[in-house]
Amino acid sequence: MRAALLVSLALAGCAPDPDDTDPDAAFPELVVDLEGEYGPDVPDAAYVRTVTLMPEVQDGAVAFNDSGVLITSELPFPAMLPFLPRTRDTLSAQLYAAGESGYTVAASSSEHTFQSPLSEIVLWGTVAEPRALNLEVATTPTEGEITARLVHTTPGLPYAGFGPATGAPELSAVEGGVSAWTTLPAGSQIRWYLDINGDGRGDLPYQGWSLPAVDGLGQPQIVDIFVVPSGQPLPSPTPPLPVPFLLIVPLTGPDEAFAVT
Repeated sequence: MRAALLVSLALAGCAPDPDDTDPDAAFPELVVDLEGEYGPDVPDAAYVRTVTLMPEVQDGAVAFNDSGVLITSELPFPAMLPFLPRTRDTLSAQLYAAGESGYTVAASSSEHTFQSPLSEIVLWGTVAEPRALNLEVATTPTEGEITARLVHTTPGLPYAGFGPATGAPELSAVEGGVSAWTTLPAGSQIRWYLDINGDGRGDLPYQGWSLPAVDGLGQPQIVDIFVVPSGQPLPSPTPPLPVPFLLIVPLTGPDEAFAVT
């Protein structure tokens, strides 16, 4: 089932055009790509986006490089920014939580030097134990199929494997880990089960989902699949482990993301 995930963006200005010699000229408007015009092929420029997956942080905000300059506000849970131009390759990101006395830092990533044109900084975990992942979006898509990877961001769930009711999972990762890129059938209903202990048997069924082979730009589909805490525990007699939902985020942009429960 697709659930609309809306991101409210309050955007700050960017640096003046270097060709503009007027010192009194106003900052130009920052244009953010909400329609996915950048696409997966950006050989001459670099972009970054943040993915914020902390259930305790509602109406949050994001800044980069410990600048304290908030480029977004009123972020829901979960939230994915569009890809923004990356003016430097060494970056960190901070997620701020809104409180009565203003914003306070809830999670921060360490500085990381990105190597590929598209990059992601994922802020997740809990306020008591914030975590971060720095991800490169670098893979060759497969024509006619979905190229996907799993990003495990559910605290307290040591292992997550997703696939048929029995047999080897299609994708799996340990907590805080990322699977290798793989291909999934395009245009077909994908019905996965969650395997929580690696025994090759599904413990929890998920609703079906599907994606076409190409995105809105006509490019082969590439997606990140985030394992996100739902706030619910597995029912007894199973161990008291958290139940995640899946956040399917196509590379083209957060406006096309949807949740699978």
